[in-house]
Amino acid sequence: IREKTGEGGMGVVYKAEDTKLERTVALKFLPYHLSQSKEEKQRFIHEAKAASALDHNNICTIHEIDETEDGQMFIAMASYEGESLKEKIGHGPMALKEAINVATQISQGLAKAHSKEIIHRDIKPANILITEDDVVKIVDFGLAKLAGRTMLTKEGTTLGTASYMSPEQTQGTEVDKRTDIWALGVVLYELITGRQPFEGDYEQAVMYSIMHEDPEPISGLRTGVPLELEQIVNKALAKKADERYQSVDEISVDLKRLKKVPILVEKRPPFAQKKRKPLYALLTALLALLIVIGSYYWKGSDLPHNDGSAAIQRLAVLPFSNIRNDAQNDFLGFAIADQIIGSLSYLKNILVRPSSAVRQYQDQVVDVQVAGRDLNVDFILTGSFLKEAETVRLNVELVDLSSNEMLWREAIQVTYENTFALQDMVSEKVIEGLRIQFSTDEKQHMQADVPKDPLAYEYYLRSISYPGTTEGRRLALAMLNKSIELDSTYAPAYVLLGFFTLSMDLVPLEGTERIKKTEQAYMKALSLNADLISAHLQLANLYTEIGRIEQAAELLREILQINPNHAGAHKSLGIIYSFTGMLYEAAQEIQIVNDLDPNYQLWDGAFIHLYLGDYPKAIDLLRRSWELSGADPENVFFLSNLAYLLVRNGQKTEALEYLDRVLALEKAGTYWNIDATFHKAVIQGDKDTAAQAVLKHEQADLPFGQGWYFIALYYGHIDDTQGCIRALEKAIELNFFSYPAMLKEPVFDPFRGDRGFQAVLAKAKAKHEAFKKRFFSDD
Repeated sequence: IREKTGEGGMGVVYKAEDTKLERTVALKFLPYHLSQSKEEKQRFIHEAKAASALDHNNICTIHEIDETEDGQMFIAMASYEGESLKEKIGHGPMALKEAINVATQISQGLAKAHSKEIIHRDIKPANILITEDDVVKIVDFGLAKLAGRTMLTKEGTTLGTASYMSPEQTQGTEVDKRTDIWALGVVLYELITGRQPFEGDYEQAVMYSIMHEDPEPISGLRTGVPLELEQIVNKALAKKADERYQSVDEISVDLKRLKKVPILVEKRPPFAQKKRKPLYALLTALLALLIVIGSYYWKGSDLPHNDGSAAIQRLAVLPFSNIRNDAQNDFLGFAIADQIIGSLSYLKNILVRPSSAVRQYQDQVVDVQVAGRDLNVDFILTGSFLKEAETVRLNVELVDLSSNEMLWREAIQVTYENTFALQDMVSEKVIEGLRIQFSTDEKQHMQADVPKDPLAYEYYLRSISYPGTTEGRRLALAMLNKSIELDSTYAPAYVLLGFFTLSMDLVPLEGTERIKKTEQAYMKALSLNADLISAHLQLANLYTEIGRIEQAAELLREILQINPNHAGAHKSLGIIYSFTGMLYEAAQEIQIVNDLDPNYQLWDGAFIHLYLGDYPKAIDLLRRSWELSGADPENVFFLSNLAYLLVRNGQKTEALEYLDRVLALEKAGTYWNIDATFHKAVIQGDKDTAAQAVLKHEQADLPFGQGWYFIALYYGHIDDTQGCIRALEKAIELNFFSYPAMLKEPVFDPFRGDRGFQAVLAKAKAKHEAFKKRFFSDD
């Protein structure tokens, strides 16, 4: 024995010389106080047998197992020059390529063990060696359990190291190969971030965190981490074993695939560290520069202020492209465009396409003419950026699509030393350049929201750049919370927080509490910026959904005071007018939206024309919206609603074709299956089946009034007076009181002599008249 090299709960390790074969080995002894236990000796033997059965480059080689004269058990293992992964992590997070390589090798070693039905159960950095040749060696199978053998733990006890235990392992229950996959996920998280995903001041606190808390998103702790890598870690760390990778081969394949994704090795400090002002100032300067470029052009076009008759210039801002394949800054492409779009939404003479319309061009090579035709715009604003060290170079272009001419091209370079000087200079140009075209109020709105903390701003920008998938939104929410933690005064962050709070799968809140939290977020945004259009719009949509119709209408009218050409506000106001019985005004709002943006989805307008009795127009609007959404032949929303409109228009044969498609796509018992079952039964004259279907809709207790109005219509189709009255009363209670629609609706004609129906109709009339008096008294 040469020297002691390590000691743990399951053994003491020495470096030694094998005098027979003249080689250096590692000897692992069971601690003396444990060697008296037959159970511990048996576990030690299990380690030796398990490990010696594995012949793999990423698993430590076992030479022999023996016992000293005084009864101490030991294992002779290969000795490797290098350091443990624990020591390596002590120097800080690994380069991403190195972390992926290490994790891949660990997965390969585990795959070999699992193929022999051996579970390690104690994967952690201290049990991973990295040789001088960068070869990973998994050691210490002392906790391995041979499948089919008797467990060597007492009932209710756990084996392993707390920080790396899987949820099922912390509970002392039976574990399988997926517990090693969890531990690998913990190790990979630590390699990337330099910290453990689950921490606590004591073991039970760590175990609680493992069971009940989500780790902080990797992208919030370090820049440049590809979304694919974060998704691998998140899947490995799924608390439910069934939601994890089911075999280590699966994670190995994903890791190998990830090696093909170009990753720029970071040369700057980790994400959470300081010195972030250049990026923040760059975005502020870029936004101001783009506005002055655009405003200069529109100034030259000699457009008057919008007075209701001025021509509107249609503009799309495409996501900016990263010249270099630079993962840590790719998020800026969509984020820059989104911020510009939000700022330009205050300008009355420019109709800018929403971010949702241009997201499809993110990370794409775009033909501006094709994009311009698809988006139905006159001009395209586009650009590219390149970041090198603390310098950022930008190219910005404004293209006139009618002449295919580049009206402006501006190249700028920003460094840490002169960024704020440049920002001041551009701000002066904005004031001068916008003096004629835009009012002082518009200019102030555009510049109202400036976050105080540069790092908080970057977190916010990252949150809006993630894709709209469940995983993308989860990561976005985490970024958003970090942004608000650093800067609680940036209003747009609260708008996004409200949106995510309303998403059932992201924030664990129940019913009224969820609505309350969402409203609080929107109200907080408005308290910080009373004219923030996005906050007004989201709060109005929330109020519409929960039946606070008058408050929603007021908010939408406030938006149109700020910008009379905001298509989203006109659409939402049209919906409210249809709910309250202002049907012709609702149709006018939808027509305004169509004039402003022919590409706007107007399926809500289809229902307005249904209430007006114009079935062909309703069908046309719904078909157009379906086409604009991509014409997915399996979209059951459009299939089912189009079938109903066709029935109302007398086209029952075509309606049946759509209904059969819905029934083939949707499982029995789902909303759309029930809906299609009802319509088909009505067409075929099967009132019993139709009655059962509409009763299921009623029992679902929908939370919005328009849904109950349709249930009333459905009861009308099967001549059920009492069912119709019940549903109609519920609709009015939830503030769907379209009295003129109820008067015009022929389905209700058989019930008009019923006193109960008349009483319900009187309630709708009273609410309709009150709304009309409040909002249209001057008319």
